[in-house]
Amino acid sequence: TITHLPDGIRSALEVKRSPTDAENQRYTQNPLAMEGAQAPLISPTMLESIPSPFDDPRPGETLALMSTGGVKRCYAVGGDLAPRPINPAQLVAAAECESDVQAMPLPEDTNERVMAAFESFRTDYHQRLGRARRQRDTRARRYVSRQLSIMRNEAEGNEAELRRIDVLRRIFLGEVPTQVETALVEIRNLHLEGATLRNRLEALRERYRLNPLDETEGTQLQEPQVVRIVCSDGLV
Repeated sequence: TITHLPDGIRSALEVKRSPTDAENQRYTQNPLAMEGAQAPLISPTMLESIPSPFDDPRPGETLALMSTGGVKRCYAVGGDLAPRPINPAQLVAAAECESDVQAMPLPEDTNERVMAAFESFRTDYHQRLGRARRQRDTRARRYVSRQLSIMRNEAEGNEAELRRIDVLRRIFLGEVPTQVETALVEIRNLHLEGATLRNRLEALRERYRLNPLDETEGTQLQEPQVVRIVCSDGLV
């Protein structure tokens, strides 16, 4: 059921919490304070008011899951609209509930929170693609180029097959996402050739939605164009 749900689903659930030290108004002192000096009292509530990227999602935040090109990111977004990354296990643990749990009303600023996570993910992903430009493995490219040239010679006279090979050359000998760079290295390590290599390249093209660049586009980086907002869940 879950794997067949459409993108963009939004919901909210009530978070059940047990009493904590913070709720009991207990306080601690700084154990590293200088001898004879009275350290200020610090409430756990005050300490917990500023979550770090390592903290679990908290009541009042909205969980958001984004995806594109095989890359997924999870975020927790509060009313300050400042997304902080969380890991998938944290998202699942916070959103997990029984099937009969009643959905709660969405926070009024749910759309703003989700879009803040969207923009954070898009920025992070483009930065990753920029770094990918400096991670090309020339040995893998030379291997793929050599094998495609062999296939082109063998397909002489077969116009349909020649066009098929030329499209693959234009895609995979240019700039590609990081995941495809890794796949090209694997192709070289496995010494794939012939129809097996062609089928692998076409599968990569389909998976990452890669298309050859027009002549006017130069060497612009190939990348999937759609950033998916998979789902969001408010923690009430």
